[in-house]
Amino acid sequence: MDEEIKDLLDEEIKSQINTISSMNVEDDNYSKAIDSLVKLHKLRIEETKSITDLEDRTYKRENDEKTCELSEEIRQEQLSEQKKDRYIRIGLDVAGLLVPIMFYSAWMRKGFKFEETGTFTSTTFRGLFGHFKPTRR
Repeated sequence: MDEEIKDLLDEEIKSQINTISSMNVEDDNYSKAIDSLVKLHKLRIEETKSITDLEDRTYKRENDEKTCELSEEIRQEQLSEQKKDRYIRIGLDVAGLLVPIMFYSAWMRKGFKFEETGTFTSTTFRGLFGHFKPTRR
């Protein structure tokens, strides 16, 4: 439809130019024909601007939709990475607490087995006994 209007307007402008070229400059209708041509040309310019504006808005809308889709994908990737990081951090924290507890319990069992008499006579076990705390350093 827009293309038909554009073609009709172009044809009318061409016919007006042909009419003006065959007219005498001193004729009274010459100035009216020029005014009519100017109006048609302004109308053609406005039509071109409106088509260009429509195309620009359509292009911007499409780009905005693509940008929105990309930003949504990026956000989903970031959430996935944050989730992985959180699980790894929790795993390392748990391992950081459990490994020393297991190490201390193994050494305490060996020390208690060695010290079956009920007194801590060996200096090695007595020195280690003060460090058996399952806490972070």
